[in-house]
Amino acid sequence: GALFATSGTGAIATEDADENLTIEEIIVTATYRETDLLDTPLSVTALDENTLLEKGVLNLQSLYQNVPGMNYSLKSNSYSNISIRGLTPPGGGGAVVGVYIDDIPITDSNDGGGSQQLGAIYDVQRVEVLKGPQGTLYGEGNMGGALRYITNKPDPSTFDSSFRVQSHTEKESDGYGYIINGMVNIPLEEDVLALRLSGQYRDDPGFMDIVAPRSEKDVNDTQEHALRAKLAWYVTPEVSINATVNHYESKYGGPSISNVPYGNTDSTSLKYEQQFGNGGEMEDTTYNLSLHWDLPWAQLLVSSSYYDRDIRFNEETSARFRANVEGLAILFALPEFAPGFPNVYYVPGFPFPYPGPVVEAWGGGDGFLRRRTERNTNEIRLVSTSDGPLQWNAGLYHKDDHPLNGDVNAPGFENVILTPGWVGFEQAFVDFIPGSETERENIETAAYGEVSYDLTPQWNVLLGVRFSNVTAEQIDGGFPMVDDSFVSPKATLTFRPSEDKMVYLTVAQGFRPGILNGGATSSITNLTPLAAVPGVQEQIDFLNSVVTVAGDEIFNYELGYKATLNDGRLKLAASVYYLDWKDTLTANRYTTLIGDTIYTDNAGAAHSKGLELEIDAQITDNLSLQFSGAWNTEAEMDSFADGLWTDINGNNIVVGPGNRLANSPEFTGNIGLNYRFYTGDYTGNARADWYHVDKQFTNVSNEITTPEYSMLNIRLTMTRPGGAWSASLFGRNLTNEEIIYENNEVGQIYGPSRTFGVEVSWNLPQ
Repeated sequence: GALFATSGTGAIATEDADENLTIEEIIVTATYRETDLLDTPLSVTALDENTLLEKGVLNLQSLYQNVPGMNYSLKSNSYSNISIRGLTPPGGGGAVVGVYIDDIPITDSNDGGGSQQLGAIYDVQRVEVLKGPQGTLYGEGNMGGALRYITNKPDPSTFDSSFRVQSHTEKESDGYGYIINGMVNIPLEEDVLALRLSGQYRDDPGFMDIVAPRSEKDVNDTQEHALRAKLAWYVTPEVSINATVNHYESKYGGPSISNVPYGNTDSTSLKYEQQFGNGGEMEDTTYNLSLHWDLPWAQLLVSSSYYDRDIRFNEETSARFRANVEGLAILFALPEFAPGFPNVYYVPGFPFPYPGPVVEAWGGGDGFLRRRTERNTNEIRLVSTSDGPLQWNAGLYHKDDHPLNGDVNAPGFENVILTPGWVGFEQAFVDFIPGSETERENIETAAYGEVSYDLTPQWNVLLGVRFSNVTAEQIDGGFPMVDDSFVSPKATLTFRPSEDKMVYLTVAQGFRPGILNGGATSSITNLTPLAAVPGVQEQIDFLNSVVTVAGDEIFNYELGYKATLNDGRLKLAASVYYLDWKDTLTANRYTTLIGDTIYTDNAGAAHSKGLELEIDAQITDNLSLQFSGAWNTEAEMDSFADGLWTDINGNNIVVGPGNRLANSPEFTGNIGLNYRFYTGDYTGNARADWYHVDKQFTNVSNEITTPEYSMLNIRLTMTRPGGAWSASLFGRNLTNEEIIYENNEVGQIYGPSRTFGVEVSWNLPQ
């Protein structure tokens, strides 16, 4: 289960592939090759379907607790980030971790990886987390690692269906939540054509309460539904054609942030929570058409995908943002910048001088925060399947990505509240930041591959490389274009002292492409009408110099050990790693006449090192233990320009060598005990899981700490003979620990309080 691994280079060939194959074997050989843990010299954690169900893993928020070295940051319902081994960008740029559904890349590219899809985990064969650069295995570059959801495939040999419903109640919530899953597999033509439909609906009432004057309970409610349709045509035992549609929608209320536990204490410090609804919606749809062909000497994949995503929300901005826009008050109060230079932003009657502060709360809307993405990807991949010491894989990849930020037809900030004495001037602030749209086109073309050779029965060497060219430009912006080319090598040396033990050493390079600085281009547009004002042209010239920024790169050094011992009753995987991050894309601040501009530059360097361990032990025939843990001993900046970050009062914060990277806890781990027993004809399964996440910093300035937390979960399942029916009772966070997923400038993101629930599943008897 927890140590299940899948193949990269070195897939196992199927004997007599064209003779006497069952349809189940055809499904496997025509789609994914699977190998045992020891056949893959990769640092990978994978949870199969049974393990996911036993642990109650339903989404990304519960998945990351089970994967050593993986961390998940949830800044709000709209902002999320996945990091592996401490790699959380201290500035902008693309995502560090790639995300896939089967062979469809759905990695967030519109917000620096800060809005990775939460998604629902349902009807999946397994979930894989591969650590370190993976650009020589898959189409996306995946500088820090890859997360892959491998979904179940249509089966043309038999009709099948399943249904699962769950209901739960939480201590801090006044309502009941429920989740409904369903699947039906329909053979349209026996052994040739099949359709698989699956779906999920989730309704959580929320647990955050808001004080007067709103006086609302459970405001951070969530409703989501996910649908998947997969059509598979097994043309021959060697060839299959697959069409897939994935659709995911979620709606959520808010805020999801509070300054007190669960927002249920009256406090005058919660003014921002009294004002705005802070809700939104997200919609994702992917389409994929793929061909899988088992050639006599290799397995061929041809895949073409289209991805469409739209995120709309309103959200309270931070105190730091409000401090940055205080300067607008001066801008509105001055009739002219200097004699002969009238101020086009002057608001007659605006008080001056003013005592400040002016701005009490800002509520960002679609015009500023909306994010959309349209993406086309095409990939061709060959994986060798012949016998012999030489194995290889090779691929070509092309991506045409169109991210769009903002909405020109909506206000940039829909809600502005000024402090007493300033009421009546809100519209000046709203008008200053109107709705706008920034559309970009990112194109990547890559060729990648690996070759491995058995030097002896014990020694194997693997060499890989990725050649990439990436261009990025702002549509109708009149700004220069990013054009980056990269060569990313990989080398692995593997030693197998016996069939059940393996030691490997890997050196690999990963990269992120350069970017266009949207903050710089927006400021240039706003400053251009003021170019004649003394000093403004110099500001425009500087911003033009940082419109385009080169990418950064990671060098990954890893030593790993994998073994199956005691006749298969003990499996373990361990690795130590060192990551050297060059030309790190970091956030910078530049002050202009009309306020501060945040932009990204290659201003830093960083490194991360640590060790990971996974153990799966069958203690008795009925009792098993799983342990996974990570010790990220260092995840630090090596260099960073001083004074680029400010606190909420605008004071400079020195960020330099030794500052820890954001969202990189030093220790994470989980221990699970699973006991299987029998009562009459029924099978019982009792499971307990304990998770721990160490304290961590919200950002690289290290000014705000998110405290550590632990969580204890239990689950008892009874299954009828034949597996047709099962019923489960479960509890999460039994100790009712106050869990804070993140502590940021606005408040805290709280995890679930003590939760109890029941789940019933039905599977069509076979």
